[in-house]
Amino acid sequence: MSLLYRVRAIGTGVGGSPYYFTHYGLTSAGTAQQASDAVRTMLNAGRFLQTSTLNVDMDDSVQTIDTVTGQPVGNEGVNGGAGWLGGNAGEMLPRQVQLGVALRTGTFSAGREIRGHFNMPCIGEAKNATGGGPNTADADVINFGTALTTLVNSTTFEWVVYSRKLGSQATVQSASVANLWFTLRGRLT
Repeated sequence: MSLLYRVRAIGTGVGGSPYYFTHYGLTSAGTAQQASDAVRTMLNAGRFLQTSTLNVDMDDSVQTIDTVTGQPVGNEGVNGGAGWLGGNAGEMLPRQVQLGVALRTGTFSAGREIRGHFNMPCIGEAKNATGGGPNTADADVINFGTALTTLVNSTTFEWVVYSRKLGSQATVQSASVANLWFTLRGRLT
């Protein structure tokens, strides 16, 4: 049985919210507090991409998950720190348009690489490039990419892509901002 930390944050204050951010890391790499701090630092680096009405709060607990069953086997209180607001004063892009982050593991199963992704919602209009994707030359996008790399290289949080269905995980080797917007089709109303 392997154990993972499940670190969560929640975004509120805008249409379509709440938005949940869930990330997993191996318990063997560090403490629950270190896991929460590492994910917080990465998410906080993305605040300048997000509209100023979005409020993000880290959970004040980190769950320990059994990778085989997917069930929580422990819960540890952490200091999630003060919440933060998005830092982009521009109009928010339609909520279905989200910044995509691609996670590569370099681990293969049945000839296919195990990959993951997550979305950053509530992106400000100024971060849109001509042609319909994120402006990858924008300093805030570059800074967020740097924060992703820092999390990948962390010695206190081993970021993983986790499949509850398969009961397995693979360590993230690289994370990058996608050059096209991710579309959130399932939450259209």
